[in-house]
Amino acid sequence: MATSAPRPRLVAKRARPHARRDQATHGSDRPDPAGPPTARRRRTPRGRGSVLGTDLGTTGRLAALAGDEGPRNARRSPGGRRRVRTRRRASRRRDSTRLLPVSVGRSRKCSSPITKRHAGSLARQLPRRPPPLRKVLPVIESIDVNLRVLLEQWHGAPTLPAGPALPEHAWLPPALAEWYALASQWQDHLITLKEILPPEQIQSEGGVCIFMQDFGDQAWAFDIAEPTVVLEGQSDGSWVKSSEGFEEFLVHNAVHDAAYSAPHRRSSTSVPNSLIPDVVSPLQRVNFGGWHWPRPGHQIFLGKDLIADIGPAMEDEAPWGNRDGYSEVQVGALSAGRLDYLDSIDEISWTRSPLG
Repeated sequence: MATSAPRPRLVAKRARPHARRDQATHGSDRPDPAGPPTARRRRTPRGRGSVLGTDLGTTGRLAALAGDEGPRNARRSPGGRRRVRTRRRASRRRDSTRLLPVSVGRSRKCSSPITKRHAGSLARQLPRRPPPLRKVLPVIESIDVNLRVLLEQWHGAPTLPAGPALPEHAWLPPALAEWYALASQWQDHLITLKEILPPEQIQSEGGVCIFMQDFGDQAWAFDIAEPTVVLEGQSDGSWVKSSEGFEEFLVHNAVHDAAYSAPHRRSSTSVPNSLIPDVVSPLQRVNFGGWHWPRPGHQIFLGKDLIADIGPAMEDEAPWGNRDGYSEVQVGALSAGRLDYLDSIDEISWTRSPLG
């Protein structure tokens, strides 16, 4: 009779502490056929809490810390998977980090490196520095322009003594009578684009007295009933009141004429409006009321030894309206060097006077 091999002695394994706790809680340490037990949240001090799953064992814990998946049959909870994935992503970011130069990647107060990806993100978030604003000089009021100083600057010192006030000038507007007394101290004509009639040639026609005219069909007059008002003649023979008083009108007329009679000049009839700020960069606009002649919209600018007259450009064909987007510019200077900044604007074709 064959004897059977002795049955191996079964030795009960010592239960782990957490297994005893599970047995006390669930009544048995046998695995649930429906699946692994649900992950439980371990209470930890505030600020250091984390989601922990079931025990992964020593191998599983080391694999999770190293960023590996560990044994395939290791039991993990959803919290455990999140920890592993988070550590793997952090490991990949550390591997792909490329340090920037110290001047770019590190700040003076923080020594931690900044990746190129982070630097680009920060550059997009920081506000861009706005372009430098062009300095705009303040406007000069017409009342602040001294007529005598202006004439001496652009026509030289007077060579003749001031004459006494003539009784035949008493009926003239006071500002016009003062002009005649001031202009008599220069031998040359102070106004060349127009002609200011001598007092003896001024005649009244229906109460309107013409005192100045150009070399075409434009004329300026005053009304005896309103001697402080300047009248501008129109092409249809009518008269309109100027927006400037007599004193302002005479100053405006002298400044405008100096821009065309200066010893050194630049002119152009087609300057793009986008370049006008470059033309007037060293100049200040004078706040004159404005004329209807040669067309509305002209402005006077003053600078150191510079005078500019700028207005709308005219079309090349009838009805001779304003040319959109362009201006005509006339700049006069006392010295040729004051016009060098205009010659540096390559987009403008200047007419030079005198030539050269």
